[in-house]
Amino acid sequence: MHLKTTKSQTNIENAKTILHECIHAYLNVKLCDVGQGISIPTLNNLDFFNVVNQKYNGFNSSQDQHNFIYNYMLPTMQTILREVKDNLVTSVNNLTMLNDVSVHIPFDTSPSTPFIWSNYYHNLALAGLQNCSFFQNEIGTITIINGVPTVINTVNQALMQSYNQYIKIGKLYIHP
Repeated sequence: MHLKTTKSQTNIENAKTILHECIHAYLNVKLCDVGQGISIPTLNNLDFFNVVNQKYNGFNSSQDQHNFIYNYMLPTMQTILREVKDNLVTSVNNLTMLNDVSVHIPFDTSPSTPFIWSNYYHNLALAGLQNCSFFQNEIGTITIINGVPTVINTVNQALMQSYNQYIKIGKLYIHP
C-alpha cells in the first residue's frame, strides 16, 4: 500500500487517500483469491474475475489498478465522499466554499462559476490516478516539478482545468 496521509492534507483528502488505498487492498485480496471478500456483482455485464483478466491482464502493470479505479470505482468514491463530507469539513469551510469560492473553467480567464461539491468529489477522487493511462488519455499528463503539479499535456482543457481548479481550491479553503 502507498498510504500517505499527512497533516498538510485536509480531513477529506485523508479520507479519499484511505478510501483509495482500501480499494487497492480489496483488489489485491481479490487477485489472490477471487472468492474472498464481498463480491462486486457485475461490471459492464462481466464478473469481477473476467474484468480483471480480460481488461487488466491480472493487474500486472503498476497502473492497472488505477485504471480499474478510474473506470469502475469513481462513482462509488464520489458517493462515499459526499456521505462523509459533513463529518470532515467544518460548517464554516462549507459555507466559505458555497458562498465565497468560484472556479474558472475551461480557462483561468473564463467567467467565474460557483463551486459545486459534486465536482469537487469527482476531482478529489481522481487525485492519485494522474499516471494511469485513462487519466492521461482523457484529461492529460501532469507531473510534479519541485513539489508543484505541472501540466505537461492537455487532452481535454475543460477536464484538466476542472481537476486543477477544484484540487487547488480544496487545498486553499478547506482547513482541518
